[in-house]
Amino acid sequence: MTRTLLALSLSAVIAFSASLPSFADTWNQYGGYGTENFTYRYDYDGRFADVGAGDWFYPSVVYTYELGLMRGKSDSEFAPGGSVTHAEIIVLLARLYAIYYGYGDGFDQGSPWYQPYVDFCAGHGLISGEGYDAGWLGSPAPRSWVIGTLYSMKDEFFNDEINSVEDGAIPDVSIGGEYGDAIYAAYRCGIAVGSDQSGTFFPDSYVTRAETAAIISRLTDAGLRRTVTLRLPEKTAEPAGGRIDNTVVDVPAGASIETMIDACRLVPTKTGYTPLDDAVEKLFGEIFTPGMKTSEKVKACYDWLIENCSYGSSGSFDHMSILLINPYLYPENGGYVRGGTTNYITYDTAASVRCAEALSVSDAMSIFTDRIGVCDNWSSAFALMMRAIGLPCTPAACQAKNGNSYGGHLLTVMTFNGVDYVFDPQIEQVIADSYGYCYYGRYGKSLESLGDRYIDVKIDQMRDIFGEFRYDEKAMEQAVAGASGEAFGGGWDFFLDGSW
Repeated sequence: MTRTLLALSLSAVIAFSASLPSFADTWNQYGGYGTENFTYRYDYDGRFADVGAGDWFYPSVVYTYELGLMRGKSDSEFAPGGSVTHAEIIVLLARLYAIYYGYGDGFDQGSPWYQPYVDFCAGHGLISGEGYDAGWLGSPAPRSWVIGTLYSMKDEFFNDEINSVEDGAIPDVSIGGEYGDAIYAAYRCGIAVGSDQSGTFFPDSYVTRAETAAIISRLTDAGLRRTVTLRLPEKTAEPAGGRIDNTVVDVPAGASIETMIDACRLVPTKTGYTPLDDAVEKLFGEIFTPGMKTSEKVKACYDWLIENCSYGSSGSFDHMSILLINPYLYPENGGYVRGGTTNYITYDTAASVRCAEALSVSDAMSIFTDRIGVCDNWSSAFALMMRAIGLPCTPAACQAKNGNSYGGHLLTVMTFNGVDYVFDPQIEQVIADSYGYCYYGRYGKSLESLGDRYIDVKIDQMRDIFGEFRYDEKAMEQAVAGASGEAFGGGWDFFLDGSW
């Protein structure tokens, strides 16, 4: 018996009919289950003016339209570049599952409109069904989340590997990262093959309607799947030595961030401030395991910050003593820098550079003592942990986008093969709190790929300032002996009353 498919609209409003029957909780209502239940229902007559026969997505749009799985934004417009929301993907997931298993022809209309689909998917273990507010459901869905969500039907659609894709070979997807298993499975099954010759996935980009049509067509018809072969690049030479904050890794262009990190010749350094160096070493003993790759250690540090620290002002001032007695803060030695990350780049004397390094050592220490801090604290801590591992990491002042405006921010940057890669655990933690899971949208992403999220990034200037990233403990000990609160203008109370 031929299945009749209810058309799925991936527009903002999905039409329903009050006469649609509810799902009967019966098995194989139509005498079987599988992809054979997806049958043609409509004839595509070239109706969409914005879908040309030469477009890469043309076959997918025609296929999904004729099956009744996707319609246009209007009778004559498909809007291939338009985004798809989380709710619309959940609706699509519900229909794919229902059609595959022959549960029935339609859903009752709900309030809100997507609720029956959310309930259905949650009831069948496809999604958790919890924590989905209207704002999130109505927001555009990232490509990684879409593949991760569809992967809940892995036994139905992701079980026929046709491609050879080595672990770590997708340039911007870690096999152990969020949705990594799902994305690698999609590549190996030919459901996704990347957006360029190197197989780049762009996991944080919002999925478009054209991409959705391609994914759905490949899910439901194995004959439409794509072939790709991705292998890890061979390490051709020992990375160049030299200054740790600008190490060049000799690997092919397009290599994943993990590949570049693992290829790096490590040059571990300490700050010289014993309490901080000891705290970092102790943490490494807790979060590192024998045989860990360098890239896995980086991820462990990043995750530790996100999972154990919070945003806010430090509740303890014990570590501030290294600033109060800092010889580099004396006016005759160049003055002190504070009051915003952009102030770091306004001083170019040797004394002020040393002061900036001491400030970041102080900022990092607050993370290890209080587990709380602002962007200066988070980025300083992450950069110093990376330096302790031996990687070329540098804090960088910038302007970060917040809604429609920008504000001063401090992130961290590693440079490989002449490309600057961003690591921003503090903003990552804010996003994780909002979504309920770590998005890894600011982890090892090229600065260019992040678009206008960051502007006016002072990488070269900050690299010069944080060359050695050390703290002169002997100079500090000498300063302690002759320190006087009056030497700092307002005295110690100025710093300890929270106004500093």
